[in-house]
Amino acid sequence: MNARPTPHLANLRDLGGLRSAGGRRLRGGLLLRSDAPHPGDLIPSSVAWPPSLVLDLRSATSRHVGHPLEADGTRVVWFPMAADADPSAALLRGAAFDIAVLYQRILSELGTHIATIFELILGADGPTLVHCVAGKDRTGVLVAVLLAAAEVARAEIVTDYHATSPNMAAVMERMVETVAPAKRSKFRRRLAEAPPGLFSTPSEGIAAVLDELDSHRGGPIGWLRERGVDQRQIDSFRARILIAGA
Repeated sequence: MNARPTPHLANLRDLGGLRSAGGRRLRGGLLLRSDAPHPGDLIPSSVAWPPSLVLDLRSATSRHVGHPLEADGTRVVWFPMAADADPSAALLRGAAFDIAVLYQRILSELGTHIATIFELILGADGPTLVHCVAGKDRTGVLVAVLLAAAEVARAEIVTDYHATSPNMAAVMERMVETVAPAKRSKFRRRLAEAPPGLFSTPSEGIAAVLDELDSHRGGPIGWLRERGVDQRQIDSFRARILIAGA
């Protein structure tokens, strides 16, 4: 892992352009995903910035006081989820993990917050950014739920999930930069020995989430409704984020 550290988000993308099952597309500039922002990051030129709303899914062990985007007037809301999904926690365990089980548990934890998340997104007057540490696991699960709510085709959701994989070397190097200089070489070695799946995008992870949503009575919408998201919110979300396909 010799990628040079980047003073900008390494796993940032706008989800605009993804196609729904009905042929419509996601509007650009409304839903973003990324790895964790760092103080001093350059302003990205590839997406609408700054976001109006940030949904920070990091656990307490990986989230420091404050958030670098709060200085931009952005509303940052913290939903700590799945502490053992933090890369640092997984490295301490030093063993392989079942990514499908992890993602199912993230989905279960997310269910307690999803109604509030929909309310926040609908109340934002600009882009919403979803992130955790690497922007892969917790971010991937929440993004999958939001895309499923917009009836984005399953293949599109899976393709977006896998788009994270090429960015992981740069994400890992950004993680190294958060460690004291004297400890960076050792931390790099630990990252290189990480359990399989920690810094990749195994299909079984996102498949477990989509299978659970699809198999629920009423599908993804039934899953959302059961957890407090009403049909009016779902309809408003779709009306806002979907445009006619090209």
